[in-house]
Amino acid sequence: MEGIVRTQVNIPNLTVSAKELINFILERLEEMDYEALVKAYKFQKGKTPGELVQVQFIVTAKKFIDDYTVFLVDVEFTADNIKVSNPNGKKTLSGASKLVFTSKVDTDYDKRWRSNPFLFFLRKIYEKYIYYSKLIDLEDKAEDELFDLMESVKSKLKVK
Repeated sequence: MEGIVRTQVNIPNLTVSAKELINFILERLEEMDYEALVKAYKFQKGKTPGELVQVQFIVTAKKFIDDYTVFLVDVEFTADNIKVSNPNGKKTLSGASKLVFTSKVDTDYDKRWRSNPFLFFLRKIYEKYIYYSKLIDLEDKAEDELFDLMESVKSKLKVK
């Protein structure tokens, strides 16, 4: 079982410092005992100075639960038609943005069970008859943690 939870927050007009937002997400994930890092940071410049067509970054994190299970979280930020400004010496971006939060419970994070058909069969039996109720509880916990993260980011951005 690998339950995936995905939720998206659309923000029609957001003004934010990308660096501060990334640091806030990383700090919040680390407070929740995740190992987090910035997986990608891309931007596409516009035709005029101070204009960006798109800014995108992805923060990925993992939290080891036991020898068998890990929680995986991705936070993807995308902003389009960006105006860059420097109020108070701090670079901020303004434009239409979206945040996509994704959470997954992975029971074969090091791929050792998928490599052998017999082990794959044993894993499925184990998950279906022995580990099932715990796995459901872990999926609920991962979902709760994802929504806690989403709510804290929304509150930081002052978005409802």
